[in-house]
Amino acid sequence: MFQLVKNKEARRGDGEHYTSETNILKTLGPLFLDEARRITIAPA
Repeated sequence: MFQLVKNKEARRGDGEHYTSETNILKTLGPLFLDEARRITIAPA
């Protein structure tokens, strides 16, 4: 949420980094979300 309150320069000065939801999902998908979806969606 802090990315909405502080501007980019202020975040950078404090060493804070913002990662978009899209980029987070690009990482988490292959790690475990893809498999979890296969298990959940797979027919019984």
